[in-house]
Amino acid sequence: MTISQADIDALLASASELENGTGEPAAPPSPGTPARTQPPARVPAHAAGVAGALLSVPAELRRILRMRVPVLVNLAERDVSLHSVLHWTPGSIIEFDKPADSELRLVIANKPIGSGHAVKVGENFGLRVTLIGDVTDRILAMGGA
Repeated sequence: MTISQADIDALLASASELENGTGEPAAPPSPGTPARTQPPARVPAHAAGVAGALLSVPAELRRILRMRVPVLVNLAERDVSLHSVLHWTPGSIIEFDKPADSELRLVIANKPIGSGHAVKVGENFGLRVTLIGDVTDRILAMGGA
């Protein structure tokens, strides 16, 4: 299935409306877009937040918003010679010129969308987000454009 640029623009506008809290799409679908077979669900008066807003968006956008994407946290970067890489063995230590408590980059599709600090969540590693790009930047990062 191919999506036209007009459809992508309409989805971006709809996502922006979600972030603004209106929950209504900003632009109608293009003439070539197939009609929905069922109307979007409406948010009950007592529902709040993103979960409630998701119920009022078109089915096409809900399907896209359910897609899973790999999320990476970039600890540090360093250029090394290929010669050095070939000499690494288990137990080798690679030093980075970055303090252990500095901010980490939050990355999707090799594009930074935010940053934060490392936190411990039970026995796992987590990221407390301190900076996040706007919704359009995040969508563009996931699109690979």
